[in-house]
Amino acid sequence: MADVKISALGAISAVAGEDLIAIVDDPSGTPASRKATITQVLAFINANSSSIANLVEDTTPDLGGTLTGSGFDQTGMGTISMTEQAAANADVAGDGQMWVKTATPNQLWFTDDAGTDFELANLTGTQTFTNKTLTSPTLTTPALGTPSALVLTNATGTLTSPTFVTPALGTPASGVATNITGLPIVAGTTGTLSVARGGTGVTTSTGTGSTVLSVSPALTGTATGVNLTLSGDLTVNGTTSTINSTTLTVDDKNIEMGSVDTPSDTTANGGGITLKGATDKTIIWDSTNSNFTSNQDWNIASGKVFKVNNVSTLTATALGSAVVGSSLTSVGTIATGVWNGTAIASGYIAGDAIDGTKLADDAVDSEHYTDGSIDTAHLSTGLQIDDPTLTFSINAQTGTTYTPVLADSGKIVTLNNGSAITLTIPPNSSVAYPVGSSLVFISIGAGLTTFAQGSGVTIASAGGTATAPIITAQHNSATAIKIATDTWQVIGALT
Repeated sequence: MADVKISALGAISAVAGEDLIAIVDDPSGTPASRKATITQVLAFINANSSSIANLVEDTTPDLGGTLTGSGFDQTGMGTISMTEQAAANADVAGDGQMWVKTATPNQLWFTDDAGTDFELANLTGTQTFTNKTLTSPTLTTPALGTPSALVLTNATGTLTSPTFVTPALGTPASGVATNITGLPIVAGTTGTLSVARGGTGVTTSTGTGSTVLSVSPALTGTATGVNLTLSGDLTVNGTTSTINSTTLTVDDKNIEMGSVDTPSDTTANGGGITLKGATDKTIIWDSTNSNFTSNQDWNIASGKVFKVNNVSTLTATALGSAVVGSSLTSVGTIATGVWNGTAIASGYIAGDAIDGTKLADDAVDSEHYTDGSIDTAHLSTGLQIDDPTLTFSINAQTGTTYTPVLADSGKIVTLNNGSAITLTIPPNSSVAYPVGSSLVFISIGAGLTTFAQGSGVTIASAGGTATAPIITAQHNSATAIKIATDTWQVIGALT
């Protein structure tokens, strides 16, 4: 475009930061025409505001942002007016705020950059201090109001009808205590403290060392002391005496219980000793049977005996020599043991005293004889078996489970149930069959019978499961033969 004078250029409606202005660079040296943006010019002015002196605007300039400067004097400016507001502006790190808080009348406040508000005190009016420390202030006729706590030092004047709430009175030199509670009785106190004042009314005490009351007082509560020694008798008139101690030592050799005015076996009934545990352990007198009873076992130390009238009656292994008789008519069944008395000779057994009526069924079986125990010397001449057939006893079982017993040896055990039956061969520890014993089983019912091994027992068979053979069908049978201590062979109709 053709050159145009600046004065001839058209006017702009608004100035933006990127707008250009003409600049003469280095006018005092080598002048040159240059351009600059409005932003560049403003940056220069802000950076060099201290060098701008006596900048004059209108009397009421309108600042649209933050007024920033390196410092200035307010000489001749008079007062500064600030518009009140409800709260401080947003916090700016490193800046504090002075502002006027909306109130009636309004208040001057300062807010630090952490957002903490502080009211600037006005000591000419009513002012409330919160968490403020005044160092050695001088208060002139202050109105204290009702302080919650106060220490008066060198205070003069008269307090009229004050109300003290839990005051610490210290040690007053004089005064009249009326309706005051919690007064301690200290050393040097004399006189009688009446019952109405919380005392006992006891006038005097006698003795030295521990205090002895001359009048029998009514003692309640818990008496606490290190040790207490009574030189006289102790009588306790009550219902229950409780001793909470680890060890109770009594020098007396004889302890009396049931010492009522007129003792008798009836009044003594139920008396004795009870030791508390999970259950009571007792030694109690029984007046009905005239004896002591105990609900626990008695264990006599080794080498000690039971005596009657100072004569030994029982030791750990034998009756005492003083026991020469007994009311026993039977000793029951002797399962094991050795007869150590004299041999039972024929003279002690009457002729024909032992016959079939004296022997129960199966009382004498093959297991009761040892090999070679019966030979021709034990058989009468001409002994014969009238019936050449052998007769077996029957043990009929109808349940769904069965464990053979010792008496089943040499018998036939029938199993009769419509449901499956489990037949368990017991271990030798439970039923001690002699090696070589045989047990015969017949399935009478429709339910199939399965052999099972007892604890520690081994079964061998030709069945589909050798250790658990099954009798094939109803009316079939199988035989179990003991071939070792806990080993059995099962033969028969098996599957």
